[in-house]
Formats: sequence, structure tokens, C-alpha cells
Amino acid sequence: MAKTTKSKKKKITFGPVSVYDINSLVGFKTIEDGCNAFGLKAEKRGWIVMAGARFTDPDLQDVILWFPNAHNAYWTNAVQYSGKTIIEVPTDLSKNQEQVDTYSAKQEIRVTFLKDETQWNGYKFIGVYELDKNETKRLNKCVWRQILKATNSDLSDVKQYKTHK
Repeated sequence: MAKTTKSKKKKITFGPVSVYDINSLVGFKTIEDGCNAFGLKAEKRGWIVMAGARFTDPDLQDVILWFPNAHNAYWTNAVQYSGKTIIEVPTDLSKNQEQVDTYSAKQEIRVTFLKDETQWNGYKFIGVYELDKNETKRLNKCVWRQILKATNSDLSDVKQYKTHK
């Protein structure tokens, strides 16, 4: 059952829904909750829960659930232009080129739930993103562009986007 936060921050309804939309305050308290809602298991590296999980559906093999933090010790995830762009840079800049090269070689799509403790508690849906390879190359930073402002929980619209691209 969905629960709503009660604080001075914007209220988020926690729990799975049939449609995730950037205009609704819907999200998850934890990465594990978000992964479970999509039938996935949160990936772990040691005791740390990773900020993403991969889908097992062959039509979604290049799609991940992404749970970035707006403020993180390891990454800077700058959300710009009213959520239309996320610039992802490791705080250890010596790892930046490897990051740019790795994601430039992929065709990854990210269903994104952002944690921004200054605005809300938990991870809020902010859209579906794809790497803008031209801007990534130009800026030498991973630049993710919003391709969908809403998605069905079965990700049928993401599958449709991929086939019409």
C-alpha cells in the first residue's frame, strides 16, 4: 500500500503505480523498493546497494532502473533545464574519461528516480533518459537527455521508443 511522507518537503507517495509521470510526486523510499516494484533485485557490491538494476526482458536488455542522488560522495548528478538533462560526472575526475568512453559505446536507456533530499524524501520519478553522445563528446561528460516524461510500469512505451528510434 502506498504511503505519503509528512514533512516540510514536497510529499511523495511511495509505492508502485501503473504510470510514472514527472508531474506526479510518486517514488520509492529505497532503491530496493523501486527495484521490487519492477520485479527486479537491487544489485549490490559488497554491502553497498548499487544505484541501478538491469531488466531481464530481452526487449529491455539495454534499459536500467537508475537511482542517482543529487548529492553524492562519488558522483555529481546535475539536473538541468527543468529535468530535461542530467550531467553525470564522477567526483574523482581521473575516472571521468573511462566513464565517458564506457557509456558512449553503449545504447543504454535509464528509467530514472532521483533522490534529492533538499526537495523531497525518497526517490522521485523524473523521466526516462538516453545518453546524448554528441554533447557527451563535446563536453567530455556524460550528458543524459530526457526522452520520456512518463512511462507505464510495464515499460511498453520504452520498448516502443526503442523500436521507432
